[in-house]
Amino acid sequence: MDLHGNEDHELSDAADAVFIVKRYPHYDTFLQGERAARVMINTIRGHYQPFMATRKPEVITPSVYQGTGVSPAMDIMERARRWECRRLGVYASMAFGFAYADVPDAGATVMMVTDNDPELADQIADDISDYIWRLRKEFAGKKLPKTKEGVVLTIQAAEAGKTLVVIADHSDRTGRSTHILEELINQ
Repeated sequence: MDLHGNEDHELSDAADAVFIVKRYPHYDTFLQGERAARVMINTIRGHYQPFMATRKPEVITPSVYQGTGVSPAMDIMERARRWECRRLGVYASMAFGFAYADVPDAGATVMMVTDNDPELADQIADDISDYIWRLRKEFAGKKLPKTKEGVVLTIQAAEAGKTLVVIADHSDRTGRSTHILEELINQ
C-alpha cells in the first residue's frame, strides 16, 4: 500500500496482513511486495500465522513533510526497521495519511504483523504510535506559507542564487490548480 494512505481498523479487520511502503519517494515497492508475497506463501503453507495490531496516533501531516529522507519521518521509519530486525517474522507498516482527504480515517496509522504473537504486535504498535505522537509538533506542527507569501519567499530565494528553487503545485488535483502560477505571474 501507499505510504500516504488513510487507513484504519476496517482494513486490518478485513486483511490477514498489510504491507505499506516505507520510503517516500516510493522506491521500496518491490521489497514490500516481496515481503507480502513471502508472508502469503508461508501462510498458505501453514508456516506463518499472521496477527495484526493497528493504532491511530491521531496525527495528520501534509505529505510535503512525509519525505523519509529527513526527520522526523526518517526516524519513524528507522524505528520500524529496528523492530523488524529484532525478531523474525515481524513487519511494521506506517501510513502517514493524506491530509487533504475528507474522510474520517485521515491521518497516520501503524499496522503491525507478527507470526501469531499478539503481545509483541501490540507492544510494537503501541511503541511506534507513541513515538509518532511524541514527534507530532515537529512532524505536523509546521506552518506552510500561504500562496502569496510562498511566492515572495520563492522569488527571494531565486534572486539570492544560494539554492536551487523548485516550484511545485502540491495539491490533490495536479494540473487543476493554477493559483501558484497565477501568483507568480502577478508578482
